Amino acid sequence: MKQNKIRAIKLSERVTIFKKSDLDAFISSRIIDEVEK
Repeated sequence: MKQNKIRAIKLSERVTIFKKSDLDAFISSRIIDEVEK
């Protein structure tokens, strides 16, 4: 039971990290767009 909980936490952490890097990529592309105008 405890191991399943740990695995679920690790999975959600991975999803959060992925979403954060996705967001960072989006923000940096927006900044580049603003600079190039």
